[in-house]
Amino acid sequence: MLFAAVGWGLSFLFVFWNWDSAIAALQLMGGRSLAFDPFLYYWMRVIGAIFGCFGVFCVVLAMRPGRYGIMVPWVGWIHVVAGLVAGGSALSLKMEPAHYPTLLAELAFFWTIGVTLIWLSIGRTMSCSR
Repeated sequence: MLFAAVGWGLSFLFVFWNWDSAIAALQLMGGRSLAFDPFLYYWMRVIGAIFGCFGVFCVVLAMRPGRYGIMVPWVGWIHVVAGLVAGGSALSLKMEPAHYPTLLAELAFFWTIGVTLIWLSIGRTMSCSR
């Protein structure tokens, strides 16, 4: 869960970075250079805040599993759905890992966390129901 928190929490950077810094980071991930666009800058910040808040939510779950443990499988399923959407989008857009250096790491992030949280939750649910 803490791994998920760090991964999602990095999104907060896009809230505070200026346009040039954000575009430079996106270019490292395979994006192209973009001229300043207030609409895209606005949405970059909003999405960075939402994703970052999801990271904070993951920290809360990790620190208080007894209290919020019921949410853990939901977070796992959110990661699986995100992995399906990201993978399906990458396939339909014909994105090749050679041109998008973080693509495989992003897909691994979603799937590893999702499957692990669901698997751990199933084991916990089964042991609690006995």
